[in-house]
Amino acid sequence: MMIFIRTVPILLFVLMTISLVDCSQSQSSPVGDKIPKDFFIFYGSGACHAEWGRTEISIDANGLGLYEEGSGELLLEEGQKFENETFRKEFVLNETELLDLLQEINKSGFYLLNDSYYNPEVQDGSCEGIAITKDNATKSVDVSNMGEPQAYQRTAKLIHDMAWNKTHPRTFEPLIQDLNSDYVGVRQYAVSALGELNDTRAVGPLILKLKDESEDDFVRASAAEALGKSNDSQTIEPLIHAFRDDSSDVRWGALKALVAINAVYPLIQALKDKDSQVREYAAAALDEIKERNKGH
Repeated sequence: MMIFIRTVPILLFVLMTISLVDCSQSQSSPVGDKIPKDFFIFYGSGACHAEWGRTEISIDANGLGLYEEGSGELLLEEGQKFENETFRKEFVLNETELLDLLQEINKSGFYLLNDSYYNPEVQDGSCEGIAITKDNATKSVDVSNMGEPQAYQRTAKLIHDMAWNKTHPRTFEPLIQDLNSDYVGVRQYAVSALGELNDTRAVGPLILKLKDESEDDFVRASAAEALGKSNDSQTIEPLIHAFRDDSSDVRWGALKALVAINAVYPLIQALKDKDSQVREYAAAALDEIKERNKGH
């Protein structure tokens, strides 16, 4: 049975993710050369109410991790936590990486923090929380509607950066694979990252993604912008065609791409287009190119 929850304070997120045990022994302890069998990390950040958007990360004693982003109703079912789940990728840490993470957390000052920091004068704002279980004790820290203590910031960055680097590749092959992900956030990251690679092999897949009318508009717009970084002549025709797209996001992405590659002639030709909106976007692009090139 699917259960819906509309109001989800950060503590509830933690309680749903792990079974909390006695916290009275949660002081920092030396890290040996083995990962405790009950080791588990949970980190959540974003809006206090899940429907406004959150990011959640979990890592277990075997190094198996999950990075999720989403919004909407919270769904208590395996395989999907958020009603609108935009990013979901599993990752694996080896034993050395896991030990290093645990050691850095021990040095961060996390275990000296209070259990809760909150501003009672603010409601429905941001809620963050970290819960770490090891050696039959759980240390959890919640921060609501206020700036995070430095030790919390250090710990959150350690966890987030480790998970981000594992789930957001920067090389061609895994990014190409991610273009076919079921999650729109994964696909959007992939097209943007491919644009940063400046790899000519990415041009064809990015053009296909731009032309795919079944794709999410923001992904297509990101594909257009990525093509603008390629400086490849074969991108001009599909970008001009994107000026005629029904989506304003796609049109805007195409405009920024054509400005980036100084595609003056096709933009001048587009001033004669029968579609008034195409003419408007072309004129705006030419004005931006003119401003950018002043003094050169």
